[in-house]
Amino acid sequence: MKSNKLLETLILLDTLERKRFRNVIKNKKRETLILLYELCLSRIEKNLPIPEKEEVFLQLFNEKYTKENDFLLRNEYRLLTDEAEAFIRSAAVENQYPGICEAARLKYILQSGNTALFKKEFDSSSLKYKDDLMFWLAIDPKHLLYFITSEQMSIEHFEDVKKQIATVRDRLGRLYNRVLSDYEIKKAYADKVHSILSDTDVMPIESATVPTETRDELVEYRKLKARTYYTSGLEKIQILLDAKEILNKNKIPEFTDDEIWWLQASAGLEYYLQYDFRNAIIHFDELFASPGIERFNRLAEAALNYLSALMSIGEYEKSVQAISPFEEKMAASPPVFYKYICLKSLALLFLEKPNAARKELNRVEDHAIEFDFLYWRIAMVLSFAVERRWDDAQNEFKNLVKTKTFKTNKRKDMDNLIFVLDQLLKFAITLENGKKIPAAAFRECEEKINEMTENPGDFLHPPRLISRLLKQIIA
Repeated sequence: MKSNKLLETLILLDTLERKRFRNVIKNKKRETLILLYELCLSRIEKNLPIPEKEEVFLQLFNEKYTKENDFLLRNEYRLLTDEAEAFIRSAAVENQYPGICEAARLKYILQSGNTALFKKEFDSSSLKYKDDLMFWLAIDPKHLLYFITSEQMSIEHFEDVKKQIATVRDRLGRLYNRVLSDYEIKKAYADKVHSILSDTDVMPIESATVPTETRDELVEYRKLKARTYYTSGLEKIQILLDAKEILNKNKIPEFTDDEIWWLQASAGLEYYLQYDFRNAIIHFDELFASPGIERFNRLAEAALNYLSALMSIGEYEKSVQAISPFEEKMAASPPVFYKYICLKSLALLFLEKPNAARKELNRVEDHAIEFDFLYWRIAMVLSFAVERRWDDAQNEFKNLVKTKTFKTNKRKDMDNLIFVLDQLLKFAITLENGKKIPAAAFRECEEKINEMTENPGDFLHPPRLISRLLKQIIA
């Protein structure tokens, strides 16, 4: 569809809003606006651009278009665009800040001089919006002035006024804390990402929120969430669990299911990073049993961690079955999907299904990161090793060590993995030729495998499969 500001604006409206906006335009009693609006809607529904100006002009004015009359057409476009933008502003405020809209209505009543109606409506609205700080921010100044002047001067009355002022001040403190605590989460996240990219230590900051008389669970939650970016390990897990408890015990309108899912996924990941896979799986099980989990905006990353955690305790069948329903969602994130396919193929190799593993590996072609391609190559080598096709495995291994990633990256975990994989293939071919494996070489390989199992780096699963294959060929 060709870019057009009017069309781009109208596309933002949902079905109900389009009906409401049609009524707004009808009330303007300007026939040309209605005609232009209906024309735009028909083009939007058909995913077509607005017709040429000559055709539009003819439909609106029932006259032939001329350059001299072009201003008439431009004026209709401008008027309808202005009306649409005004409608969207109004609808956005009404949807996102209903308390502010209600406060505006109360102010209108008060300004009309009908104080009796104002008091009646305020008493009702103050109960409905008692926890909406934006409502109070908008209405407090007018209501406080009304309250001060609504009764004759007396000590008792001004004692009540002072209490009201203290309440207003407390609400302002809570609102300030909510805004600041939201900022502090973003600051903490930025600090964490910057520290990773720059390979520096992240320095935590103390929260600058102010004390208030009224407890605010939303602020408490946000302060805990900010702290998670400055911590790790058991300390971070405890903070995540404390934050989850706040959400479980309190209904906080600002949060959707996505927030509780983020907590579960984060706790699962942190247990996983501590190699506490069983506790990680408890959180991932709960996460992926949640109704509507397919809407989770970090589903792909969480599914990948869940798969790896299940594989880490030998639950290979479950690891394949549990994640399969979410493959379509994961495919929307190609870098994550590539890693997922590599892990899934390894799970199938542990289940001794090499053909199925290679079929999975052949589902992906492009890789975003060279390191991922190296992992893909390792899985392909192991697929032939599981079948005892040692010559094919050896040829694939030669392709692996020729990769640019292997040649240009000197990492201990990579070097160790390549060493034990090379030894596995050499030992297998040696035995196949009826020769014996040198005892010293075998011990060295075993030691490397044990070292990798305890400190796997980025290669958590291949060393375990190599260890299993080594025991099988020796047996």
